[in-house]
Amino acid sequence: MDPFLYILILLIAYWIWKAIFFGSSKSPKDSKVKPDWILKDEKEFNAREARIRKGQLGRKLTRYEKEMEKRQESYYEESIKKKKANTIKKRAATRTRKKKELQKNEAQAGSGSGFLINNSGYVVTNYHVVGSNKKVKIIKHKKNYIGKVVAIDKVNDLALIKIAAQKNLHLKLASNDSDRLDNIITAGFPYGDSFSDHVKSTTGIVSALVGPGNNTSQLQISASIQPGNSGGPIIDGNNGSVVGVAVAKLDTEKFIEMYRSIPENVNFAIKSSTLKRFLKSNKIEFSSSDDSKLTNKEINSLIDSAVLFISC
Repeated sequence: MDPFLYILILLIAYWIWKAIFFGSSKSPKDSKVKPDWILKDEKEFNAREARIRKGQLGRKLTRYEKEMEKRQESYYEESIKKKKANTIKKRAATRTRKKKELQKNEAQAGSGSGFLINNSGYVVTNYHVVGSNKKVKIIKHKKNYIGKVVAIDKVNDLALIKIAAQKNLHLKLASNDSDRLDNIITAGFPYGDSFSDHVKSTTGIVSALVGPGNNTSQLQISASIQPGNSGGPIIDGNNGSVVGVAVAKLDTEKFIEMYRSIPENVNFAIKSSTLKRFLKSNKIEFSSSDDSKLTNKEINSLIDSAVLFISC
């Protein structure tokens, strides 16, 4: 046999033997096997680490460590209690501040308008005009009166004041609520007496039979209402009877922000029917209109006599 062929057969037999006894014990990924001395050191290291961890977890804490642990727990509990107490304190302070601001705003109130409802010296105005004041100053024909607030209705924004003046011309209430497009007149003291102490009037129509948010106790009018008009009468342009009490206008800044448009001729008044219920609940006498037509001169005379300036 050829020596070269003999050597080749031996090599092939060796590779087959190696593949059978060693190739099946390792995967392709384990082509590099760690030496035995490395594996032995790793096992000893891992075992030593395990014993150390077990000893640390299993050993008893010293007195100092126990004391420190209690202090930490106590400190944590105290910090939680302090946070809760501070939160409660802040909330209480916020409520108190808001309450004081509300009371301050109510007490300050401001100036507005009002009108005589009978010849016994009872004057109607808005609640937000008198606020929490028990007494207010009323100016009638350049004479000062101290009025006593005798009844309020926060929900409908109405207030009733009693003054000593009696047997004066007063306004009658409309027998029925107004209809849309009815002619009306506002009367009052817009911006107080800052530029004039005379009563002012503007004309308009009833625009809608409900107020903001479909409030059926109010109506919408086109006649101008300014700060100081609040509490003044809304008068029927034909017979001079009161069809409403001026209460508010749209928030101009809010509507500019929402719609980028300035609202014009959008104002609101409390209906006469709502005012009647308020007066009846407080047993206050009032007169209803007989719907007879009045001239502008007669209506002006009523306005001059019955519409008053209120200062708080």
